[in-house]
Amino acid sequence: MPDFYRVKYLFSSNLTGILLAVFTLLSLSAAGQTLVAPANPTNNLCIGVQQTLSDIQIAETSVGDFGASGSNMTFVLVPPANFQFVPGSGGAVSTANELTIVSYTALAVSTTVTVANPTASALDIITISGLQIEAIAPASSGNILRPAGAAGGTLVVAGQANSGSGTSYGFVSSIEQPAIVSSPSSAVRCAGTSVSFTGSASGAGITYQWEEDQGSGFSSVTNGGQYSGATTGTLTISALTTAQTGYVYRLVASGTCAPPATSATATLTVNANPTAGLSSDAPSNTICAGTTVTFTASGGSNYQFFLDGISVQNSASATYVNAALTNGQTVTVTVTNAAGCTASSSGIATTVNPVPVASLVSSDADNIICSGTSVVFTATPAATNYEFKKNGVTVQNSASSTYTDAALINGDVLQVLVTSAAGCIGTSGTITTTVNPNPVLSSTLTPADICSGTLFSYSATSATGGATFLWTRSAVLGIAEGASSAASANISETLTNTTALPVSVVYRFITSASSCSTAENVTVVVNPTPSLSSGLSPAAVCSGSAFNYSATSVTPGATFSWNRATIAGITPVGPTSGTNTIAETLSNSTAAPIAVTYAFTTSANGCSQVQNVVVNVNPQPALSSSLSPTGICSGTSFSYAPTSATAGTTFAWTRAVVGGISQGAGSGTGAISEVLTNTTTAPVNVTYIYTLTANGCTNPSTFSVVVPVNPTPQLSSALSAALCNGSAFSYTATSATAGASFSWTRAVVGGISNSAGSGLLPTINETLNNITTSPISVTYAFVVSANGCNNAQNVVVSVNPIPVLSSTLSPAAICSGSTFNYTGTSATPAATLSWSRATVAGITPIGPTSGFTSISEALTNTTASPIVVTYAFVTSANGCNSGQNVLVTVQPDPVLTSTLTPAAICSGTLFAYTPTSSTAGATFAWSRSVVAGISQGAASGTGAVSEILTNTTASPVSVTYVYSVSANGCSNPTTANVVVVVNPTPALSSSLAVSTCSATTFNYAATSGTAGVSFSWSRAVVAGISEAASSGLTGTIAETLTNLTNTPLVVAYSFVISANGCNNAENVLVTVNPTPVLSSTTSPAAICSGATFSYTATSAVGGVSYSWTRSAVAGISEAGSSGLVAGINETLTNTTSSPVVVTYAFVLSANGCANGQNVTVTVQPVPVVNVVSNQTLCNGASTTAVSFSGVATQYNWTNDTPSIGLAASGVGNIPSFTSLNPTTNPVTATITITPVYNGCTGTTKSFTITVDPTPVLTSTLTPSAICSGTSFSYTPTSAT
Repeated sequence: MPDFYRVKYLFSSNLTGILLAVFTLLSLSAAGQTLVAPANPTNNLCIGVQQTLSDIQIAETSVGDFGASGSNMTFVLVPPANFQFVPGSGGAVSTANELTIVSYTALAVSTTVTVANPTASALDIITISGLQIEAIAPASSGNILRPAGAAGGTLVVAGQANSGSGTSYGFVSSIEQPAIVSSPSSAVRCAGTSVSFTGSASGAGITYQWEEDQGSGFSSVTNGGQYSGATTGTLTISALTTAQTGYVYRLVASGTCAPPATSATATLTVNANPTAGLSSDAPSNTICAGTTVTFTASGGSNYQFFLDGISVQNSASATYVNAALTNGQTVTVTVTNAAGCTASSSGIATTVNPVPVASLVSSDADNIICSGTSVVFTATPAATNYEFKKNGVTVQNSASSTYTDAALINGDVLQVLVTSAAGCIGTSGTITTTVNPNPVLSSTLTPADICSGTLFSYSATSATGGATFLWTRSAVLGIAEGASSAASANISETLTNTTALPVSVVYRFITSASSCSTAENVTVVVNPTPSLSSGLSPAAVCSGSAFNYSATSVTPGATFSWNRATIAGITPVGPTSGTNTIAETLSNSTAAPIAVTYAFTTSANGCSQVQNVVVNVNPQPALSSSLSPTGICSGTSFSYAPTSATAGTTFAWTRAVVGGISQGAGSGTGAISEVLTNTTTAPVNVTYIYTLTANGCTNPSTFSVVVPVNPTPQLSSALSAALCNGSAFSYTATSATAGASFSWTRAVVGGISNSAGSGLLPTINETLNNITTSPISVTYAFVVSANGCNNAQNVVVSVNPIPVLSSTLSPAAICSGSTFNYTGTSATPAATLSWSRATVAGITPIGPTSGFTSISEALTNTTASPIVVTYAFVTSANGCNSGQNVLVTVQPDPVLTSTLTPAAICSGTLFAYTPTSSTAGATFAWSRSVVAGISQGAASGTGAVSEILTNTTASPVSVTYVYSVSANGCSNPTTANVVVVVNPTPALSSSLAVSTCSATTFNYAATSGTAGVSFSWSRAVVAGISEAASSGLTGTIAETLTNLTNTPLVVAYSFVISANGCNNAENVLVTVNPTPVLSSTTSPAAICSGATFSYTATSAVGGVSYSWTRSAVAGISEAGSSGLVAGINETLTNTTSSPVVVTYAFVLSANGCANGQNVTVTVQPVPVVNVVSNQTLCNGASTTAVSFSGVATQYNWTNDTPSIGLAASGVGNIPSFTSLNPTTNPVTATITITPVYNGCTGTTKSFTITVDPTPVLTSTLTPSAICSGTSFSYTPTSAT
C-alpha cells in the first residue's frame, strides 16, 4: 500500500449551520504511520449552532499497525479552544471491506472512542461517525486533536507510544453573530421636513433592514416615496406628515449567523406646522378713513405682524390694531407654534375710502311750525344712501335724499348720515324745529256706558289753556230723545234706548285755542234694559227628577244669576243659586205637590232686571203599610194589603223565584195571598217588590216587602251511637234550624243498670253500664222545636264491654341509638292491639310513629339527659278500646357543648381549647392528624388542647381536632370535629427592592399571597430627597420622589401588612436615581456660517451616556444629524440672510433614567454686500450718496484714491461729496466694501468713481489785434 492516506468523506448537512466541504488528500512521507482521514474542514460556524462533522477515519497503512491489547482500546479526541463537542454517543459501523467495531461517548470537552476488538489483525479502519461540534465564542479556529500520552487513550499504533498526538482530525472556525453597536434615537420634527435615523451593528456579513411600526406591528421599509436608505445604516424620511407621529423605527441587522440583531426603537414625533390664519374685522377688507381695524391671527403661540413688509408687532398677542391705515396697505403675519414650527399667512390689502361731508336743510325757513304741518328735509352731497334720524332714532334709511315729516313735535332734532358709494358715512349738523300744539280734548272720548233712561253727564276739558268748546248731537235711531247742541263744555241729558241692543250716541265737539281748532267725537253707549225671553212657568217635574232650565234673553251678551230660598218639603235644602242654567234634582218629601220659585237676575252691559220662574214638584207615592210583615210557617198562606198616603196611588208587585221556597215566581196588583213552602232548615226571607204610581209619577224607587218563611225543625246530630261499658254517653242534639230547642226521655232497658231518665236540654251526659257481655241498644226519644214548630225523633246508643293489656307497662331502659323491642298481649279474646308514639323532644326518629301489637325501633336521644319515651297502646275488642302507656327510658349519647369553631389564631401562637359537655361525668379524648401547611406533626391527648400551631403557607389553614366523648358507660359513636383556623403571617409578595427616576411618580402596588390583606405604610424624611415624610393606609404608593443629589439614594417605605387579625412589618427599598442634566452650557457662542461647531456635553451625574440629534433646519444646508457620544463636531452653513438658531436635542441617560435638553447655537449668515453702480462725474460736481445694502450689520470700505475728495477708508454709507480732479485727465478711484455680520466677514465687492477734469483753453485768450475788415482766425486748444 503506498504512503498516502486513504481518505473517505461522508458529508452531512445541517439546515441551521454552514458546512464547507474541502476535498483534501494528505500525504505522509514516513511509511508505517497510521493513515488519518480528518473531519471535513468546517469553517465559519455560528455560535450555538450544532454541526455534524463528516466521518473521521483512521486506517492502518499495513496490517498490524494497530496494536492488539487483548481488550477494548480507547482513542480520545479534544476540540480546539472556544469549541465543544455536543454530548452524545455513536454506534458501530461494519462493511464488507472495513471491519469497524467501535463505539464512542462524546462529552463537551472530549470524545472517547472505544475500539471493541482486541485483535489487531482484524482491525483495519476506525470510523467515528455522527460526532457533533459547536462554537461557543466568535472569531475562533483550530484543529481537533488527540492528546499526547495517556490522555490520548489506550489504542496503540505500531512503533509509537501514542499515535497522532500532533495530527489534525479536523479544522473548525467560527464567526461573529450580528450585534447592535448603536441604536437610532427618537426624533422630533416639523411637518414637511425630513429626518434621518442612524444605527450600526457588528458581525460577519452584516446587512441592514429598517422596520417601521405604524401602530399595528413592525414591517420592513422599502425605498421609494418618502423613504431612502431602507437597507443602509441610515434611514432618511422626507416630506414628513403629522400622521407619522408615533411611528416607531428600528434597525434589523442580519449576518452570516442567525439570529438577526434588532436595535432599540426610536419614536418619530412630527409636529404640525401651524396654519397661519389672518383675518380682518373690516368687511371685504374695505374701510373708511380713520376706521380702527383689528387683524386677528391664529394657529400658533407667537405672531409677528408686518405692515407693507415692515415688522410692526412681534409677540404672543394674536391681534394687531391699526387706526391709521392708508389705501392699499398690506398686513401679513408669521405664526410660530409651541413646537417651534412656523408658517406665513397671505397678505390682507385694505382699501381705505374717503368719508363724505354731509349737510341738511329744512323746507321751513325759520323751523317754526304748527303741529301736523308737513316739513321736507333735504340732504347733500349726492350719495348712495341717506339715513335720517329724529332725536337720534332712525326714521328713514334709503337712497332718497329728502325726508318728509308731518308729525314733528316741539323740540324734535333732525340729522342725516350720508353714505357714499364706498360705504363711508358722513354726519351732518342738526336742525331743531319749534312746533306749536293744536288744542284737543283731554277728557275721555269714550265715557262709560249708561243704562237706558238714565242721565248722561259729561264735562269737556283740554290741556291747552284758554280752550273753548261747542258740541252737537244728531237724532239717533233707537234713542227716544231728539237732537241737541250747546256752546258749552258740559252735557247733561237723559237718554232712553227703545231697542234690545246697545245704541251708540255721538256728540261732535269742536275745541278752539289760539286760532287753532280741532274736531273730535265723544261717543257714549246707551245699553237696553235686559229681560228673560225664556218661559217663567216651566212644566211641572216629579219628585227626585232633575229640573232643567236655560235662561235666554234677546239682549246680546246677557248674563243670568238665580237663587232659590229654602222651601218646606223640598230637598236639597236651600238656599241654592247659580248662573244661566238650572240643573238640580228636586225631591218633594211630602205627599202633595209644591211650587218652587227661582228668582232670576238678568244683566247685560251693566244693566239688570229681576224676574221669577216658578215650577211645580209632584211627590213620589210610597207604601205606608208595613214592609216587614210577621213571619209564617212553611206550608201556610201569606196575606198582605198595601196602602199609601198619596191619594190615587195604584200598586203592582212581583216575586222572584226564591232558593229554598218550592213555589215558582209570582206577580200581581193590589193585595197578596199565596201559600209558601220552605224546603230548607233555616228561615227563608221572601221579598215582594212593589211599584207605586200617582199623579202621573211612578216612584223610581220600588218597595220591598219581606216575609220570613220558617222551616220544620229536625235533628242534624247523629241518630245512632256506640260506646263502651262504663264510659259516659255524651250527646249534644243539634239542628240545622237556628234557634231550635230540645227535650228527651229514656225508658228502663234490660241489661243496663241505669234507671229511666229525661231532660229539657239538647245535651245528654250519663254513664251507661252494660252488666252483660253483649252489646245493648238504649233509645232516647227527642222532641225538636223552632220558630213555633215541633218534630219527634229517636237517638239509639249501643253499649259494648272494654278489653285491656296483660303485658308489662314498664320495660327495661335502653341506650340512645339502640333498638327497643316490645310485644303487647291482652286477656280479652280476639282483642287487637295498636300503638303510637308522639314526637318526643330530643328523640329521633321524629314522631309520630305507630304500629300493631309489637314495637321494634331504634331510639336516639339527641339531648344530654335521659328521656322517657311513651308508647300509647290501644286495645280493641267489639269496637271498644282501652288506652294504656308503655314507658321506656332512653339514655343520651354525650356530646361536646363547647364550640366546634373556636376563634382563629395567628401562625406561631398557642391554641388552647377546653372541651365541655352538658352530660354529667363526660370524659374526652382527642387526636390531630398531620395538616398540610402546618409545621407541627400529628398529636393526640385527653381533655384540653394546648399547643403552638405554625402556618407555613400564605393562606389560612384549617386544623381539625377529632374528639370522642363518653358518659355513663356509653360512648358517642359519632366523633366531634373542632376546627380552628390558623391564619398565616401576611407578607409582601410584591418586590421589596425597586428603582425609580428622580421627579417621576413612584407607583407601587403592594401585593400579598394572603387573601384579604390590608396595608399601611410610612416613609420618613430622607436626606437628599426633597419631599416631606408621607404615609398611606392602602397598598398603593403614587408619589413623586425628587433626588436633589447627583448620586442614587435609597428611600425606605415601612409597610405593615394585616390580614385576618395578624400583622407583619416589611420594608420596600426604592432606589431614586438622579436626573442626569447637562453641566456644560446649553447656549454656546455663536459661530460663522461654514465654521465647525465643536461641543462636548458633560454632566455632574456619574455614568451618563449621551445621544443627540439635530433635525434638518430651514436655512442650514447640512442635513439633520445625530450621535451617540457626548461630542459634536460638524460644519454648519447658513444659507439665509438672517442668523439661524440650530438646536441639538440631547438625551442623557444614567441608571435607567433619561433626560432631554436642548443645546442651541446661533449660526450667523454669510455677510453679503450688493453691487454698487460706478459713478462718472465732472470735477467739482457732487457725487451720488452711496447707501450700502445686502446682508450685514456693518460695511467697511477703503478708497485707493483719496485725491478725489473721499477719505481712504470708512465705515457705513458714503455721503455725497464734491469730486476733485485738478488734473487734465480723468481720475478713477476704486472703493472696496467688506460686509461684516456680527463679527463674521464676507466677500468684498468694489465700485469706481471717475472724476473727469474741467477742460480749459490752453490757446491764448488774448490773440493779436486785427484791423477792421480783416479776417480773424483762431484755433482753440486744450490740454484735456
